[in-house]
Amino acid sequence: MKILDISDVKELSDLKHIISLNGVKLLEKPIIILNNTILKVICNKDLKCSLKKIEKLLDISFRININFDLNTQQDYYELILNKKISKIINQLNIHNLYNIGVKLLVEDKCWILHSIEIEDYEDEEEIIDYPEIFEDLLLKTNVRINSMNTEINLSKTNLDKLNELKNNLENNFKTKEIENYYKLLQIITN
Repeated sequence: MKILDISDVKELSDLKHIISLNGVKLLEKPIIILNNTILKVICNKDLKCSLKKIEKLLDISFRININFDLNTQQDYYELILNKKISKIINQLNIHNLYNIGVKLLVEDKCWILHSIEIEDYEDEEEIIDYPEIFEDLLLKTNVRINSMNTEINLSKTNLDKLNELKNNLENNFKTKEIENYYKLLQIITN
């Protein structure tokens, strides 16, 4: 099947081919809603124009909504895939550029994913996902804190039991009586 760059889509018959979105970034990690996977693809001017051309070719049978994210102040398009693809959720991140090959299903108002790959970088710098590392460390810290709190509570419970036992011993064995009994024993044995 022929692969066509999204900017090269000019007529309705072009939509029968696999459409390639090259060098796109994701706004956030993919999400699954019902049986669909949603990729929020950040839109630059060229991608927005190409998507709107596709919408115009399809007349009113397929609406393409470009959204705006207030937090990042970026435009994005929700690329709704026709299947629930759990494996890609943790494999894709917001730092990489991707080449995504999709085919449009007009009647279902979604896309079929044919391929997705990380675009090759020219520079060899490693991208560090600090927010993800922070979340992992925070999670590990919280697990450790919870474990320590459990141990502290167990120690407090054991300490309370020991105090109760000590109080029982003190209340049940009066030292004055024991001393008197000891003196009595000494007198008898002498």
